[in-house]
Parts: sequence; C-alpha cells; structure tokens
Amino acid sequence: MLVLRAPPAVRQVNFGLCDANAVSVSVAGTFNNWNPHVSPLRNAGGGDWSVQMMLEPGRYEYRFLVDGKWKMDPTARQQVTDFCGGGNSVLLVE
Repeated sequence: MLVLRAPPAVRQVNFGLCDANAVSVSVAGTFNNWNPHVSPLRNAGGGDWSVQMMLEPGRYEYRFLVDGKWKMDPTARQQVTDFCGGGNSVLLVE
C-alpha cells in the first residue's frame, strides 16, 4: 500500500536586527547552508533591518553577518556553542 504524506507546512519567519551603524546585514544558518549572500536583510530605516523567510518546522542555528562580522541574535531565546567554540542563535519553528 502506498501512503502519501503531506509535506510539512512552511511558516513565515521574520529575522530582524537593530543596528543604526550597520551598512549591510544578512542572515546565514542551517536553513541556507550558512550562505550569507542568500538572505540579505533590508534596511527599514532607523537602524531596523529585516527579512522574511518561509521555513519548514524544525530547529535551526543561525547568525547575522553585519558589515563582514558575525553577530549572534541578541533577541534569540536560545543560543548554543558551535563546533569552533563560538556561538550560534537557535530558532525553533513549530
């Protein structure tokens, strides 16, 4: 018997960062193979940067790249140590 399963429902996720001095901001993580060029944030003015993405339910690790320097999300509810001894922010999509 063939059982067809519905694909997991994707959810809209908003990534945001406030940095009035930033010139460029992007987000990279397990959802985009750690490629910061795939997900640039847009400058909404007043130092607010944001991007919306569609993600399947799951656990994702990520960081922001701000003017060429990696930065953890200061608003993340959870953070973990990465394999290099640094840190990653964690996002749980339900």
